[in-house]
Amino acid sequence: MRKTDANFILDGEDFEQIGEAFELQRKSFTVPLGNSKICFMRQRDVVDFAVKWIEDNRKITN
Repeated sequence: MRKTDANFILDGEDFEQIGEAFELQRKSFTVPLGNSKICFMRQRDVVDFAVKWIEDNRKITN
């Protein structure tokens, strides 16, 4: 089965991990806002990174 044909487990529990991995590997501009931070980045870069991360890290279901 090709990865493009696979059924990946669909949940958002790993979105924080994806974001952290993206920030470590790609450029983002971060500014403080109150007690938090805002990260600015190109949406296309984030989506492309997330697709690759999911293919490499999520389990495939049958």
